[in-house]
Parts: sequence; C-alpha cells; structure tokens
Amino acid sequence: MTDLEPLDYEHLVATFESDLLVRLRRHRSDVPFLETWVPDADLPRSILNMVEAAEACGQSQFSLRIPKAMMSAEVRHRLEELVSGLAETVWTERDGDLDLCIQKIGCQP
Repeated sequence: MTDLEPLDYEHLVATFESDLLVRLRRHRSDVPFLETWVPDADLPRSILNMVEAAEACGQSQFSLRIPKAMMSAEVRHRLEELVSGLAETVWTERDGDLDLCIQKIGCQP
C-alpha cells in the first residue's frame, strides 16, 4: 500500500452538492480525476463511479477516508464486489474512520 493522503469522502460529496446549487456551469473538483465523478446516494455505487472516473483519467490509485458508521459489513462487501474487476482495495482503520486505498486501477485481470 502507498502513503497517499486520503480524500475525505463526505467533504467531496458536500462540495459537489454545494456546487450544484451555487454554480451554473463547470462543476469542478480540486482533484482532477473527479471532474467527471457524480456521487450516488448508494455508497458502493458512488465509489464505483469514482473508480471509473479515475480509470478514465489514467489515475492508477487514490485513497478515501470514510466514516466507519457509513461502511457496514454488507456495504463493504457490495463495494468490493463492484470494484473487484477494476481495482484492488486495501482497508485501514484510523481514528474511528476507515481509509480505503484503491490501487492498481485498470490492472485487474
């Protein structure tokens, strides 16, 4: 695993939603590969969309910080199933949250 600084998932979603209300055009992210990402109310699908956006931009890895309360065993299992054909996932617990490193994007058999 790499020492990537994790992106704060809740902050990314809040910023996206705020920009929808405030900006008329060019909903932009400070993270270039997320410019095409659209969050989904379903957390596993939302992260899958993020992985697909990263793959489309040639990004090979990124890391997310997700509140542990959002990631039940069932949600985590669904996420891993959805992402398994596109990337590898590595989980680390830190300060009551989960860091999810998504790596080897586009390199899976």
